[in-house]
Amino acid sequence: MAVEFGLNDLKENPDKLTFGCSVNDGLGYCLCEDCLAMDAKDAWDHGNPWLTDRYIRFYNEVLQKMLQKNPDTRIAFLGYNRVKTPPVEVKGDPRLIVFNCVDNTNPIENMVERQKMWAAANMTPSLYLRLNDVGFKSR
Repeated sequence: MAVEFGLNDLKENPDKLTFGCSVNDGLGYCLCEDCLAMDAKDAWDHGNPWLTDRYIRFYNEVLQKMLQKNPDTRIAFLGYNRVKTPPVEVKGDPRLIVFNCVDNTNPIENMVERQKMWAAANMTPSLYLRLNDVGFKSR
């Protein structure tokens, strides 16, 4: 479903450089055995799993399938909430572009190290600036 939606989105909007495929906004994720198996072991915070490994596995698979029909595919996603830390057990693809959220809870001073960590996980880090809960559109 994501592959078809992404290919259609890029085809219908040829000015777009990326297909946006971000995590759910807020809590609400599956905790079944199969889904938990995609998460990094011991990657929990306050009783909740970090979901980055799960999502990067998904993004890698979607990207590879989209590349078969669109070799210029790039997938952009927000690095926040349960996906604000880089993956532990899986590497991404440089065509995965993570927009780290900069706002009053994540000041720019904290971003330098996070940007380096995402680059070390083989992805392309970028910044998404939020001011007073008003975001800037990125593409």
